[in-house]
Amino acid sequence: IKGSLDVLVLSFELAENAVKSLPTDLFKAIIVDGADYMVRKEGKKAKVLAPLFESSNRLLLLIENQEALNYPLEVNKLLQLVQPKVFPDFSELTNRYCVGTLAKYEGYDFLDELDYILSTTALIQRRREEVIQELPKRIRKDMEIEIETKDLGEIQYSLSRMDNESINSVFEKTSTVNFQEEIIIPINSYSVNPIAYIKAAYKQTGLSKVSSANELIKILVKRKAKCVVYA
Repeated sequence: IKGSLDVLVLSFELAENAVKSLPTDLFKAIIVDGADYMVRKEGKKAKVLAPLFESSNRLLLLIENQEALNYPLEVNKLLQLVQPKVFPDFSELTNRYCVGTLAKYEGYDFLDELDYILSTTALIQRRREEVIQELPKRIRKDMEIEIETKDLGEIQYSLSRMDNESINSVFEKTSTVNFQEEIIIPINSYSVNPIAYIKAAYKQTGLSKVSSANELIKILVKRKAKCVVYA
């Protein structure tokens, strides 16, 4: 990082890779969007990024999925980042407020008490309906993007390998399909699973829009328009 910065935006992956090389006094405040994501499973991301968080004067964790607060282990991991003194030992949280064992917690005790402790030490809950009036209205607009003939041909080829019944059956199962998975389809193959062709069309469509999307972003930047890009 060269020069001075007022704001630095990093993905979890970039932050993990850069954590050892970033100056310890670089951040006065850190905002973690989707903090529940980094404490899932074994919480490896939280462990790796903990030194970075500790170096900041202020740390704000934004939780997107409230279901994360249903799991004591994940609640504890978040608390250890912002207010480790609330429950210094994990057993202090589970013995008092959880029903069951570490292998499987099946309920809770003294919920009002726990809610009071969290609300007065570390947790601010604001529901969407409470803040929606304070947010600017979203601008939704359909943008037509030109796709080169070559790219369009590849997409149409992938879709042509399936009939409507096959396409509908695939989209009924999209919750189990990983569209980001690398796709390799042999040319002129007639025995590939229909899902593979949907994945190929999905990937080809995204790649074909990159150039036009970049040009649109450049226009917005020149106009100094506020925008958020999800990519």
